[in-house]
Amino acid sequence: MPIDGNQVYRVPSLPREVLKWLQSLDLTPLNNIKRDFCTGVAVAEILHWYYPKKIFPISFDNSQSSKNILTNWKSIWEILVLIKVKIPMNVMRATMYSKDGAAEVLICKLYCLMTNRKIDGFDDQQDFSQIKFNDSGYQEQLPLHARCTAIGAIRKNVTSTQFHLTWHDDINEESEEIVRDHHKMRNDMRQIYPDRFEVKLTLGQKAVRKLPRGNYDDDISAADVKGGRHLAPSSGPMMSRPSPEDYRYIEVQQTNKPNQISIGSIHTLQVPSSTK
Repeated sequence: MPIDGNQVYRVPSLPREVLKWLQSLDLTPLNNIKRDFCTGVAVAEILHWYYPKKIFPISFDNSQSSKNILTNWKSIWEILVLIKVKIPMNVMRATMYSKDGAAEVLICKLYCLMTNRKIDGFDDQQDFSQIKFNDSGYQEQLPLHARCTAIGAIRKNVTSTQFHLTWHDDINEESEEIVRDHHKMRNDMRQIYPDRFEVKLTLGQKAVRKLPRGNYDDDISAADVKGGRHLAPSSGPMMSRPSPEDYRYIEVQQTNKPNQISIGSIHTLQVPSSTK
């Protein structure tokens, strides 16, 4: 199963042993895995095969209305709690919303729980709560010109079933998260391919910072100074500040002014002591 970190790609087909297991259960004919498992009736039929006295598929409605879908999954959740079968909530919710890859993950999880078998490449003990059912992993594999825009990402990752089953606030929150991820990916691409996106440096990035050599170490390279690093004064020799003894007093003749003023009051003038 192509599960990678926080993303799940669309699974093209189920493993052969899982398909044979589904066929052996004598379920209602499955034409589309994502659409048929959206209503929850197929999940109820699988659970009925192993717990015939706990769940009855005849009580589930197979229509695509939002009310029936919510009722079916609520009943399934209550039965799972009763029989102590742990199915991740985000996997069930993504299956209900017809997310790409969610129904396949749910089927494989049920296969491992019901048959106590393992599937090559599928870890049924991993933390499924961190998995996001979106196509960002698929988008990263495409060339830059073939990747979808922000609006396309929302249309692909927010399904019509999800739009009818959830509150508008939840839809807006997920849409904002999709847009943030899209902008982050675009910013990363601008840094990796600046020529393609015609990235222009700002005036501050173009400016070369020239620092006095006496205040800083001599081993600082020009690249470090240009990049803004090593801006703290070093512990080496520093330029000495003038002492009061270094001030020179001069006589000036101005109207209504004192005869003697200090140049230090106007500006500091450092002179050798021998010139006094």
